[in-house]
Amino acid sequence: MLAATDRALEDTENRLPSRGAKEGWDLLKSARNQQGEARAAFQDGRPRMALKLTLMAKASPAQVEAYYRDALSSRNGWRLVSDARDAEGALVLLAQQNGPPLWVRIQGTDDSAMTKVELAGALLSGAKTNKPAS
Repeated sequence: MLAATDRALEDTENRLPSRGAKEGWDLLKSARNQQGEARAAFQDGRPRMALKLTLMAKASPAQVEAYYRDALSSRNGWRLVSDARDAEGALVLLAQQNGPPLWVRIQGTDDSAMTKVELAGALLSGAKTNKPAS
């Protein structure tokens, strides 16, 4: 598919009418870039996926924040890169390791009954992960 798009890009003068040629060229180029990104995502048989999970915890935001700060500590193979509040007052943590980073957003619910936890990151198939210390 990449080769076919490359051939179309090389031969745009013959394939695209003068009217709308720029738009056609841009469309082909965009398709080529998307194909390249898709191919890179599956190189070496290791598909990459972005993941986002939303969890609800029956604990206070302070307890959940303490839990994630501890879980994402250096003794567990993580390094906290960012620990800040967003415009809504939620705590946003960015942690890195020898692998994909992890974003954690923690916010209490309006009724204070639960705490919402959003986890976002990437999953590399076949990648080694660090297991928490027992």
